[in-house]
Amino acid sequence: MNILTGRRKLGFIILIPILFLGSMLILMGGVPSPLNSTEGESISNIPNTNLVSNAPVVGVDTSFNAEKEPLDVKKIIEKQKLRAKETQKGTLSSQRKAEEKIEGNNDRGYNTKDKEEVNNYNVDRNNNNNQANNDNNINSYNNNNQANNDNKNGYSIDHQGNHRDNINNNRNPQSPNRNGNLPLQRNSLDLDPLHKPSSPRPKTRDGANDPSRAKVNTPSRATENNQYNLDTNTNTNNKLGESNDNNDNANNGENANTNDNENERRREAVKEAFLHCWNAYKKYAWGKDELKPLSHTPTTWMRMGLTIVDSLDTIYLMDLKDEFKLARDWVASELRFDTPDSISFFETTIRIVGGLESAYDLSKDKVFLDKANELTKKMLPAFDTRTGIPRVTINILNGHSSNPDWNGRSSVLSEAGTIQMEYAYLSQHTGNPEFRQKAFRVIESLNEIPRHPSGLYPVYVNPESGTFSRSLITLGALGDSFYEYLLKVWLLTGKKEKLFQQMYLDTTKAIQDKLIKYSTPSNLMYIAELEGGTIDKMDHLVCFAGGMFALGAHHKIMGDNVELQNEHMRIGKEITKTCHEMYKRQESGLAPELVRFYPNSDMRPGANHYILRPETVESFFVLYRLTGDPIYQEWGWEAFQAMVKHCKAEEGYSGIRDVTSQNPDKDDLQQSFFMAETLKYLYLLFSPTDLIPLDKYVFNTEAHPLSIFS
Repeated sequence: MNILTGRRKLGFIILIPILFLGSMLILMGGVPSPLNSTEGESISNIPNTNLVSNAPVVGVDTSFNAEKEPLDVKKIIEKQKLRAKETQKGTLSSQRKAEEKIEGNNDRGYNTKDKEEVNNYNVDRNNNNNQANNDNNINSYNNNNQANNDNKNGYSIDHQGNHRDNINNNRNPQSPNRNGNLPLQRNSLDLDPLHKPSSPRPKTRDGANDPSRAKVNTPSRATENNQYNLDTNTNTNNKLGESNDNNDNANNGENANTNDNENERRREAVKEAFLHCWNAYKKYAWGKDELKPLSHTPTTWMRMGLTIVDSLDTIYLMDLKDEFKLARDWVASELRFDTPDSISFFETTIRIVGGLESAYDLSKDKVFLDKANELTKKMLPAFDTRTGIPRVTINILNGHSSNPDWNGRSSVLSEAGTIQMEYAYLSQHTGNPEFRQKAFRVIESLNEIPRHPSGLYPVYVNPESGTFSRSLITLGALGDSFYEYLLKVWLLTGKKEKLFQQMYLDTTKAIQDKLIKYSTPSNLMYIAELEGGTIDKMDHLVCFAGGMFALGAHHKIMGDNVELQNEHMRIGKEITKTCHEMYKRQESGLAPELVRFYPNSDMRPGANHYILRPETVESFFVLYRLTGDPIYQEWGWEAFQAMVKHCKAEEGYSGIRDVTSQNPDKDDLQQSFFMAETLKYLYLLFSPTDLIPLDKYVFNTEAHPLSIFS
């Protein structure tokens, strides 16, 4: 017994150092773990030979990497407020230490005047420097005489610029649903969305006395372009000749707190604008598609309560709980997919299906997923063509699909190529692979068609012959979101779809080589069009491209090519700057539907109307999130103030007919995408950055955020 006990003790004594050494070897990588072994090759190094992944989709939510609980918007906002309070506490502590240090210096012989200057310096300098930097760095251009060249009264234009109201083969481009009645003039006595009479009013278009300029003392990140550099945190005038770190830290804290307060004020102003739209819609158009805010009547071009479904995620993100419950209950009990009319396959996908998916993604309420699944199944017959490229319209009662006469019975590039996110998401969360397979086959078919010599894709394609029927190439109407989804599908699927990645890199290279031009004399970058030769025209729709290029650079879709990453980021910034100028140079402060570029005169409106479009503020939001540069918040605030001034009606918001006028007439239509996109992007522009972070979510082309797959 004693011998056995002694051996156990000896065994323990020997075993302990052996276990210790073994553990150290494993931690240092000296002993391979069988769990990580793949026949001597790491998983990341195994080549993926499939261009488009056909991996089977397992049951509902099996690889859903978002939180299983609903997104808690209130918690995120409160967390930001708590951070601001903590920052303020740290600020006060740092300020006290700084004052004690100054008092000590004063006791050593520094006079009271020096002490006062240092105490006051950090309070005043950001206001002064920020104002100076804004005045100096934001170029002020004289307004050109805006010729009403090529002006089109195209108020029947949809999200992509297509005529959409009468989507049968005899569609009328001047549908009354887009013209409306001539609105009454309405004078706005208070231009500030918060109705504060003490707020200064903008007096000139170049920004003098504009309250949106230099209002926020924001410590910012310097960007590559000095024009955007608003950094005010460098102390070059230290009166005592000593390190001013304590004061600088205190000042940064004050700035952060001030910026949080200002962002909250602006965020609430955007929410107020949304509620003004929503309450008017509830009053005059509940359950219908869109509101005509001047005539107080609804539109019914889709017959699916479009504004309700398109606004679901905006309502959720604004934490309007009662309104969300109201909308959710309507979807559950009233939303029916039984319209006898043919509907737009594309618009229904991005607005209705995308809106339902995003509402499910945020709330985890399965009623939204079930409705999206039901509707999408009814639209599958649109894919029944030889190439799998869908037709433009679908009758969801009898499954008949067609292409209209107005485009030569062709399918449209931006429509066929902008359904892949929604269909992949539905497969991922229902376990039905058919949605993804049909949508991804479209991209495979487009990739197999011989491209235009430019390396880009014309906007019209025959779904039976698989050939392009015209040579027009544009990132504007009819082409835009096809290019956007090459990037976004790659992101949504966890950066695994090689075909989408390669097509994106090929097409952005062609855009750089063939379409990017510069204006004179201001050297503004723009994306032109091609048809025979170059067309020096850019739609407002093209303004999404600023955010697209920046997002691709941020996520390194080009791999470790740092030079190309920087170039794409530069393009993103420059296009976004040009789009800001499209707003800034108009008398109304709002951008026209399109601009044309002329030698030595930069841009002029080519179609004067503004229909509450979101693409520019979308890029402001993306660029702000990726760079931290507050100039994008200022530009967004300027645009929003112009919307309040010219688009706000007594009931709801309306587009305007002439952006070059100081008192433009309204077009009497509150587009659903104003609430789904424009106001959502503006709200998020002034929200904490962990509310829908861009490394966890991807926005579809209707601004409906979807969680990235694991």
